[in-house]
Amino acid sequence: MSSRAELVSRLTSIPLVSAQHLYITAADWQLGEDFSGTLGAPGAAAVPAVAPAAAVGRRGQRGYRPATQGTPAVPAVPAVPGRPPLDTALHFLTLVHIFELETEGAAPCRGVLVYLAGALGPVLTQAERNRPGSQAQFVARALATGVHRHFGTTAGDDHSLASNLRDYLSIISHALPSEFLSSGVAHLSLRAEFRDAIVYARDADGRRSVEEARIFSFGAR
Repeated sequence: MSSRAELVSRLTSIPLVSAQHLYITAADWQLGEDFSGTLGAPGAAAVPAVAPAAAVGRRGQRGYRPATQGTPAVPAVPAVPGRPPLDTALHFLTLVHIFELETEGAAPCRGVLVYLAGALGPVLTQAERNRPGSQAQFVARALATGVHRHFGTTAGDDHSLASNLRDYLSIISHALPSEFLSSGVAHLSLRAEFRDAIVYARDADGRRSVEEARIFSFGAR
């Protein structure tokens, strides 16, 4: 899909044979790796085989060496890499129960749960969640800053951030007027739109800066 209009058209035209297809269960949101870190294990080098050796000389005489049995080779044991714990910037997201973000109504795809999922992007692996500059890192830090500023929560208070996340997502998901939304669905455009929604909801100066920057968005959808 190359445009927002095409995306919306396809979403609204999906035939739903059963509403159960939209149900979210624990199996859906508990997939992926554990949030905690794991310790690695060192490896071991391979040990070559030793061939058996026959006895040399006669027992009791000088230079005598008894026969020795051979030993089989021991294969190398690969090291098991550890995994660092989840970056602290994302901790508050782990405190939010997914069912708290569900939106009732005929169009759940317009709710804050889907909005957050789309904003976070690929987060299935610990490596991607912790990668500097990843979409998850950008979104988590932007949300924490926005919630802190909007609701006056204490910086670093993950529990307060989690408890205010639904309300804040409701605000920024509807913050931008439809005229300011990107017509395309390219990754960078949607990332900039998410950023501008936070700025727009911040204060009058934020709204003014976004309005000045988003004039290019006017036009056909």
